[in-house]
Amino acid sequence: MTYLKYFEYFYYFISILPGFSILMILLLSLKKTDNKLLFSAFIVYLSLSVMSFMQFIDFFLHDILGNPYLPVPLIFYTDLVSISLLLYFVTKIVLLLFYDKIWLGIKLLMFLISAIPLLFIVYSFFAQIFVSKNFYQFTMWITYCVLFGNSLVFGIKYKSIRDDIQKKLFKTFWLIVSFFMIIFILDRIIPDTKLNPLPLFYMIISIIILVYYYKGLLHFKKKNLFFANSTLFDNHRITLREKEIIKLILRGKSNKEIGDELFISERTVKNHIYNTYKKLDINSRFELIHLFNQ
Repeated sequence: MTYLKYFEYFYYFISILPGFSILMILLLSLKKTDNKLLFSAFIVYLSLSVMSFMQFIDFFLHDILGNPYLPVPLIFYTDLVSISLLLYFVTKIVLLLFYDKIWLGIKLLMFLISAIPLLFIVYSFFAQIFVSKNFYQFTMWITYCVLFGNSLVFGIKYKSIRDDIQKKLFKTFWLIVSFFMIIFILDRIIPDTKLNPLPLFYMIISIIILVYYYKGLLHFKKKNLFFANSTLFDNHRITLREKEIIKLILRGKSNKEIGDELFISERTVKNHIYNTYKKLDINSRFELIHLFNQ
């Protein structure tokens, strides 16, 4: 086995490693909330996880069996189902972010487009033929078109997201998806590329989710979360002004932005934050956010 082959195994393995932890984090978060955005994000990440894992299995089987063109139906069809879910729920996330109500016609169009990979599976089952590589390529080009459309809508409207942390998180995802879309398209156009870009894309998405989670910035029920802590405020004698500042901190505002919004000096903001930390027996923004996420 060559060094390149060892690197490929390491590349696939290290990319899927954080996925199990994130799936558990998202599952536990889903138990605490009925947030549709979180559910859609979970399905999208689950689809990416399955696709990455299946490609690792595919690479492993091809390496062991020694035939890089051997079709593996279970892996191929699982990939198509994952793509179908990805198409539907990525579009749903974008619509949930920017529109209060999704029209029935749009829902029907979303369903029809996302059902295309499933139609290939049904056709191959009844025709008793294996879906060809051309069908798969066609599905991938549909995926790129849908992602491009969603990326375009997000790029135009992302400034309308009110929550600053949510805006920053989704903007980061948007930039990464836009960059990797170019990589994925080049990978399809250029023949015999040696490195599959999907594991790298999946690993970067995983790292971003983990960073935001461990910073205490992934809170999906922020409004309910803030008001649910009224007992905490009362027990520690948090003033009205301190409550306002806590709320803005949870929205990801800096001291200067808080001062501008409340029409007070940055020095006054720092004094209020210091008093709040003292009352709550904490020392940092991270501890404050983590306390309200508990």
